[in-house]
Amino acid sequence: MWIPVDFSYKDLKIALEAKDWQKANEEIICVFDHVWADQLHNYIKCSDLFIIDRLWTDYSDGHFGLSKQLQIWDKVNHNFPAFINRVGWRIDGQEIESFDQLNYSMTAPPGHLPLIFNHHGICQELIPGWWEALVKLIKDCQEIKEGNEGRKVCELQTLLKEKNCYGGSIDGHFNFRTKNAVRLFQGNQNLERTGIADLETWKKLLGERLIRVD
Repeated sequence: MWIPVDFSYKDLKIALEAKDWQKANEEIICVFDHVWADQLHNYIKCSDLFIIDRLWTDYSDGHFGLSKQLQIWDKVNHNFPAFINRVGWRIDGQEIESFDQLNYSMTAPPGHLPLIFNHHGICQELIPGWWEALVKLIKDCQEIKEGNEGRKVCELQTLLKEKNCYGGSIDGHFNFRTKNAVRLFQGNQNLERTGIADLETWKKLLGERLIRVD
């Protein structure tokens, strides 16, 4: 299952343009409503994650966004208690339990938004597993390579086919044929021909879809 077809990036963009951080966060919450950590890989496309991050990053001048959160996550050596302290998801020594406790302004700590857990609530048992699953998905999307399988590979093959670089079937198996297609596309875009679909390769594949959301 992909992101619901009625999800509107336009609504997210309007909220972010207006600096209505709460409305923007609510738009993201709707995307992930009732999605558990172990369902993320089968629910959201890599391209959607990249677009969501690009919008949040651009309209907050890098103050918010998934990329900012990942930078902080790496700086604290993947220590979850240290991470939620840095991004402000702990108040007076307690993890936040409601979206109402978020700071929807630019005075919030860097990486404070978006907080995109689902409507089942926020609690000590939910936050670590959900966040770590999201991190794994993002990082997996940023390095798809030979031997990988699944929907993210299907998405990659579809994009490569659109660019006339891949003539195989959309089977979700990253084999030598998919690798060669990635290398061909990278060569066409003056990228290093690694055969690994990294973030720079995804940016080129998505093109206008990543830059402009109507």
